[in-house]
Amino acid sequence: MELSRFAFSTHAYTKQTLQHALTQIAAAGFKAVEILADKPHAWLDTFTATDHARLIKQLDKLKLSVSSIDARCTSGFWSDPSPEPVFEPSLISRSRELREWRIAYCRKALRLGKAVDARNVTFASGRMLNGVPPELARTLLLDGLKRLIDYADKLGQRFSLACDAALFIEKTDELAALVKTLHSKIFGAALNVGHAAACGEDPSAAVRKLAGHLFHVELADIRAKKRYPRVPGEGELNFRAIFAALNKAGYDGALTWNLYAHDEDPDAACKKTIKYLKRMK
Repeated sequence: MELSRFAFSTHAYTKQTLQHALTQIAAAGFKAVEILADKPHAWLDTFTATDHARLIKQLDKLKLSVSSIDARCTSGFWSDPSPEPVFEPSLISRSRELREWRIAYCRKALRLGKAVDARNVTFASGRMLNGVPPELARTLLLDGLKRLIDYADKLGQRFSLACDAALFIEKTDELAALVKTLHSKIFGAALNVGHAAACGEDPSAAVRKLAGHLFHVELADIRAKKRYPRVPGEGELNFRAIFAALNKAGYDGALTWNLYAHDEDPDAACKKTIKYLKRMK
């Protein structure tokens, strides 16, 4: 894989500003970045036209392209959010008012993606909480995604859904079936190979299942099937096999390292990742 295809997510820099994160990621040698659409980076409910202009100017100055806008988490919605990932409000929230808020926020993420020429915008299904059994969750999710597909199609911005443990859409098989059901050129699948492995899936097999529908790929190493993203080489994943599977599947998009657990020293994680990639060449 060419080094230019790899991106690094600002999600690892949640103790620093977006501006600082972008500067450090570019300084490490990455040519692309994934932007977290949540506090403390691009919280879109308060992200002004001036913020948009400043972001575009900095990306241009640093010569960074945008692999994706990560709009899965919404800690910014809450006054005292949990330290774990916060997906509520989601597309399958029990409250119609909260679902409508999420639809509106997704549209803002799509518009930001268009403004910065992002290859993708990533969403998640949300969790099945009290009062939302799987049958209802599916109905709500399909309704929300269809509305977003219509909006994204008019805007001309691709987006994808990610699967993860404890979410309504957990496994690769479910994600593949959903993407095929909706059958849209503007909507596809986002795969995090570390999350897939933590769920007991073979990452290369997951790639094959999503072949032709992959819009976004996130990378992280893991160990002992624990959902804790590690710097490549510090876990057990065979990235050469994963990259070979991606090539065979015809995936030619960005490859984004999302090491969100490394917020204590994101610079070290970023630099170690670049060194690992250079050694692989």
